[in-house]
Amino acid sequence: MKKLTFLLIAAALIVATAAGCGETNNNGGGSTTPVSTPEESSSSDESSTPDESEDPDESSTPDESEEPDESSSPEESKDPDESTEESTAPEDDENKTATEKVLQAIKTVYGESYLPNVTIEQELLETQFGLSTDTYVEAAGEVPMISTNPDTVLVVKAVTGKEGDVKAALEAYRSKLINDSANYPMNLEKINAAKVESEGEYVAFLLVGANDDRANATADARTSFAEYQVNKAVTAFHDYFKS
Repeated sequence: MKKLTFLLIAAALIVATAAGCGETNNNGGGSTTPVSTPEESSSSDESSTPDESEDPDESSTPDESEEPDESSSPEESKDPDESTEESTAPEDDENKTATEKVLQAIKTVYGESYLPNVTIEQELLETQFGLSTDTYVEAAGEVPMISTNPDTVLVVKAVTGKEGDVKAALEAYRSKLINDSANYPMNLEKINAAKVESEGEYVAFLLVGANDDRANATADARTSFAEYQVNKAVTAFHDYFKS
């Protein structure tokens, strides 16, 4: 009986001991190496993405590294207006013809009162003033753009021996204007004051001066005013050859 009891107790101890060893193997995980799952092992790829480590757009942009040199722009280095300023200066008297110089001397004495502003073309010298091409060497003259204004200045250099022919042609033109002045009575005194003057081979037709705008001026006063204005051109013409 005692043997049976001992055997039962021994069997119970063996079972208890075996059960304790099984629990130790299952619960003693502190010394075992944990197994990494695919999700955990691949998480390291997210810690170093190529977008964050290498950004080609931020490291060397062409706009910042290669900016055009502002110090050598063509607009600043070359100014066409400054470089050609002297070349566009008005021509001086050295480039004028002899008759153009005389004309300029007459224009100067009137200033803003000088009304002619259109050059007399060569064809008008014959059709309007009766000068044939074989009677003069050169000529310079101007008339107003407004046809109702009679102001005219013409300086002619005659061919040697033809001075009389040139003067006669200009005198005939003056007479024609006087005869036609009835069409423009407001210009009567100025037209009657026109002069034909000569200096050697140079002959000038002078009908020029400020307009008399006095509303209550008498005919004599208007005549005196017109003659005074034209005589300024006569004096300038003769003075030019004295200098």
